[in-house]
Amino acid sequence: MVDLLVVVFWIWTAVSILIFVRRRFTSDPLRADQAPHEMQPLSSSNRADRIAAFEAKLATQEIPGDTPAADPLESRSPPVEPDASDDPQAVTLAQALAGITMPADLSPLVADDIDPRQLLCLTTTASPEVVTETLAAELERLGFVLSLPDEHSIAATRRDATVLVQIMGSAEAIRAVLGARLATVPDDAVVATFQLR
Repeated sequence: MVDLLVVVFWIWTAVSILIFVRRRFTSDPLRADQAPHEMQPLSSSNRADRIAAFEAKLATQEIPGDTPAADPLESRSPPVEPDASDDPQAVTLAQALAGITMPADLSPLVADDIDPRQLLCLTTTASPEVVTETLAAELERLGFVLSLPDEHSIAATRRDATVLVQIMGSAEAIRAVLGARLATVPDDAVVATFQLR
């Protein structure tokens, strides 16, 4: 078996060398009988002639179309207001709130059951009033039109989404509304619930 492998190796080596030599001498563009093309620097008069010829060629070319070239700033059409029926509706809360910066140190609460249309955020550094005020400002920055059904609720509406936000500052109210799964919420916490309608 070893003798067979040695023979195959030497045959493969010989064939590879033959292919390499054949390609080297038959396809080399710079053979010994050919002089390589050398770049000659253009003299200043030759360079000026070539530039003039190029500019003349450009001047004789016609601009595509029947009308003369117009200033691109003048030819712009006014922006068209998008039709509300053409806007895709947000499917998830993340799409609706894309670009938001959560104010008042709000951070998401992670639960076992995840609903892409709902979000719970918690903070222990701000009062419910501060959370309501800063969230309202952030939602307005995102282009939502706000209505305040009560002092700790926000209804934010935009062409592609309606988001309802409820801010709760009482630990008992939070646990009563959100259930036993949030039994570990601190007593001084403020929870904001976001829901996409």
